[in-house]
Amino acid sequence: MNTITYEAAEKQEETMSVLLMAVLEYMKETPLFGWLGQVKVKMKAVRYSPLHKAQTMIASLVMGCKHTKDINEILSQEMAVANYLGMMRFPDQSQINRYLTRFTADNVAQLREAHAQVFMQQSQGRRAVGRIVVDFAAHIAQTIALDPNAHWTFVVDQLNTHQSETLVFLVAQQCAIEDHLGVKGESGILQSMATRRTFLNDPTHRIRFVYTPKHSSWLNQIELWFSIFTTVHI
Repeated sequence: MNTITYEAAEKQEETMSVLLMAVLEYMKETPLFGWLGQVKVKMKAVRYSPLHKAQTMIASLVMGCKHTKDINEILSQEMAVANYLGMMRFPDQSQINRYLTRFTADNVAQLREAHAQVFMQQSQGRRAVGRIVVDFAAHIAQTIALDPNAHWTFVVDQLNTHQSETLVFLVAQQCAIEDHLGVKGESGILQSMATRRTFLNDPTHRIRFVYTPKHSSWLNQIELWFSIFTTVHI
């Protein structure tokens, strides 16, 4: 991995990973660290805050650490990067292990929400399974922003992009729903497409999605017409 060597205080030479600094500098400019700082892990912050430990986990992934034990060897050399993040040095393996063992299902859900929010804000056409999942949620968010306090009903077909995890997080946030949303593929509202659709279709929500039957092809034809019109004329 490319590094640069420079002269630090007292004429000591230090090295720094160019890739690690570039990635963390980019992340610092996005809302990601702000969202990570809101993940409330139940542990005392003595020398390092939970955010510092989350940043260390990200740094370890960037640097190719396969296990937490690799953190001691690989990240101990990156003092300049740690200083950039407000730390004297990165936390060691034992502190990261304690951080991970304190994680709860609620913390995992908070991380998922942070991930969804950052992707919605930073998306530039990211695709998943051939469909633009994040961009659809971003479009819905922009539409809601036109009248944030209004009741919205969106009529959509049953594409997976219209029943996504990101969309559930968006509705929960906009409707101030504080219930535990569960874990995708495992439990709760996020468990499956069916459970997510039930949540999004809930008539008691201020923002609701109404799904057309699968055999209804008219909506797809309208979408196709608008796609052609936009491409050719706009």
